[in-house]
Amino acid sequence: MSQKNLSLVRRAYELFDTDLEGLLALVDTEIKWVSPHSAIEPGPRHGHRGVREAFAATADAWEQPTHTPESSVDVGDKVLATITFRGHGRGSGMDAERTEFHVWTLKDDLVVEFDWFYDRDDAFGALDLPAAPDVSPPPPGRAERDPAAGPGGRAGA
Repeated sequence: MSQKNLSLVRRAYELFDTDLEGLLALVDTEIKWVSPHSAIEPGPRHGHRGVREAFAATADAWEQPTHTPESSVDVGDKVLATITFRGHGRGSGMDAERTEFHVWTLKDDLVVEFDWFYDRDDAFGALDLPAAPDVSPPPPGRAERDPAAGPGGRAGA
């Protein structure tokens, strides 16, 4: 697991809702920023200008939107983050809270692509893996699986 990638993404979330210029310092000038087709600001955007456009569309729709990281997993040159989005709709007056999945692609200590999803399976598809990694912690009171213990083995068993 790349602590460097996880640290960069952690820093990005510290800036995500409060300091767009600081966030842009962490992303490549040619970044590809992709929102789901059902989002308020759907589709791909490119470069810092595109990121600014995506954030402007979000600000037009939501008062004080927040993105709280719940978990992150490093997958090679990508980081998958599970996020809780909260916001108050400007037009609807509706309070929203939903889970989002963000896939950050990193190269040379910069974010070169950002894709976000409403659906976990869609996010795993963006990871280019044959199978989705298990990013869930074990249930309380249950030991983690120990591959050295053989099929179905549990640590300490």
